[in-house]
Amino acid sequence: MTFGMFFTRHGAATQERRTPEQLTALEALPDEAFAQEILAMNMRQGLVEQGRLQAANLGRRIGNILLPNAATIVALVGPYRRHQESAEIALSVPELVDRSIQVIHDARLAERSRGRLDASIWPARKLRGLPPEHAYGSQFAEKEEHPATWRPPQGENYADVNARIDAALDEHGIGHRADPVVVFGSGEMALARLKLSDEAYRRGTLTEEGQPMSLLTLNNAGIVALSDPGNSGKFTQWQIHNPVEAPHGEPYRDPQIIRSQLNRY
Repeated sequence: MTFGMFFTRHGAATQERRTPEQLTALEALPDEAFAQEILAMNMRQGLVEQGRLQAANLGRRIGNILLPNAATIVALVGPYRRHQESAEIALSVPELVDRSIQVIHDARLAERSRGRLDASIWPARKLRGLPPEHAYGSQFAEKEEHPATWRPPQGENYADVNARIDAALDEHGIGHRADPVVVFGSGEMALARLKLSDEAYRRGTLTEEGQPMSLLTLNNAGIVALSDPGNSGKFTQWQIHNPVEAPHGEPYRDPQIIRSQLNRY
């Protein structure tokens, strides 16, 4: 099967740790200053060594397995340092050096905004631990019940993410084209492109080996690939390559493969 569009997650990146005092100061910022600080943090976070290895493996999977015969590739790259470093490493592997690659950068391929939950309360394990009386104490239950449509306070849901991705694809004329397109961005951005219902995201899916897999998380250097096998002008099938996280020092492990039929395009 030939896939026309790939949405990838960056490799493992650095994480900033803030003291309780720094978090308090961050939460006290006005909305615009808060958003600027979150953006600055995202711009600083580059790949760690494991992330660089993951990005190289991502490039090899694209060149050897997913696009072995593609002479021309369009690469659309998000604004963060981890997006750009992942793209640079993946596109420079020997399996892709002889391809004609057009690279386009677009700020609309940013991480999904979680509004006031970003940095201080995210990731989800922190959100889960909030007491009911906390201002955001109900947000974890809402996220679990409505993973696609949940919109954090002053943040985005999957429809919001897809709207800005669609705008970027349309502006660059690459929403549906013959040359394959590889998007280097975030995991939630990739999963948002499945455009599934809340129930479908909650239910998850099975790998080719019959093992259950969540559709709420895409591991580092994972891929969501969309295709139009019937040449209908719409992407009607999807495939996920979700790398199995290997401990440091262990050999790279083959990704889990999931194939399914889309029902929302």
